[in-house]
Amino acid sequence: MSDIATAAANHDHRNEEIEVLRAVAVLFVLLHHYRGLVVDHPDWYSYVEGMWSGVDLFFCISGYVIARSLLPALANQIGMPFWREVGAFWIKRWYRIIPAAWLWIVALMVLLGPNGLKHNSVFWYDAFAAIFQYSNFHFYRCAVDARLHCASLQPYWSLSLEEQFYLLIPLAVFLFRKRLWLVVLALALGQMLLERHHWTGLSGFLRTDAIALGVLLAMGSREPAYRWMEPTALKGPIGGVVPFLLLAVFAVVARTRPFPLYMGLVAVLGITLVWLASYGRGYLMGPGILRSVAVKIGERSFSIYLAQIVCFVVARKIMAGILPADTPHLTLKLVLTILIGMVTLAVLVEASYRWVEVPWRRRGRVVADRFRSRQLHPGEVSNSPSEPKGRPA
Repeated sequence: MSDIATAAANHDHRNEEIEVLRAVAVLFVLLHHYRGLVVDHPDWYSYVEGMWSGVDLFFCISGYVIARSLLPALANQIGMPFWREVGAFWIKRWYRIIPAAWLWIVALMVLLGPNGLKHNSVFWYDAFAAIFQYSNFHFYRCAVDARLHCASLQPYWSLSLEEQFYLLIPLAVFLFRKRLWLVVLALALGQMLLERHHWTGLSGFLRTDAIALGVLLAMGSREPAYRWMEPTALKGPIGGVVPFLLLAVFAVVARTRPFPLYMGLVAVLGITLVWLASYGRGYLMGPGILRSVAVKIGERSFSIYLAQIVCFVVARKIMAGILPADTPHLTLKLVLTILIGMVTLAVLVEASYRWVEVPWRRRGRVVADRFRSRQLHPGEVSNSPSEPKGRPA
């Protein structure tokens, strides 16, 4: 069996309810981006404006999944073995994120063509920020300065924020060790007690409280109290109702912004949903067709998140050849644009998932394992076993 096949065979079974949450998060994001992706429809947008919270749900999931595999691998390592584990983690992140992320930047370049790219400084600024992982700062500048423009690649701002966090979290482990939970808790609470707004102000583009809460949940999941707190009551008649109500409150709070610290509440509600899903026992959604469909969407959520812009650019180009721009049939235009966009999204995302995401993830695990298992130099001692296998975020 090849190295890649062996790595895949050794991978633990995923938590399907985490995939369900990923599906919810990416559907929220698609609804939120509806106006920019399809046509300007302010009445509809007023109902889905709070769906930006899908990004915060992604943050909660990511923090939990990453920390659950990374922190135990680093816990008892010292010296060079510690940094080898860190290097292996960064290698896996690179293979997990960069190939698919860059693919959709190139795809948008192809769609724009030479004429669309010529003298298009806005696109190049967006692309440069996305490639070098500072899109959150780039879009912050565009949000606060009317003289600047950011035309595309908006989803990359959250990706950049995540990568900045995961670049620093191993350093925090190295510096604080057993006090790490206190540092992460302070990071979360320090932001949750601030008045922040989505897409407004620097704090909105540096909001890592949801990721930090995910890290804390991962740390807590290894404590006895985690089992004591298991919501077994959700196996009864109220199962399914409570998660639905939580999700509804999550969306309503993000839309209505009922008080100045609403973003902190969004993060708390998000991590509560992740907590329910973390047990993998049907507390969020039991087995069935709906869950199977949601799992498929969740598995492909990363490609969906990145591909949405390209796919709806394709849809608008196709519609331009079917109906004139001044057509009176606006409803027909809207329906066809959505239909073409969603079909294009399904086809291209499946291709990206099967031929880019999965192969590069497997390759990343192999490269990371090889990096980690290099023969130790004299004097290097490893104080912990190799990293437990787990599904990357």
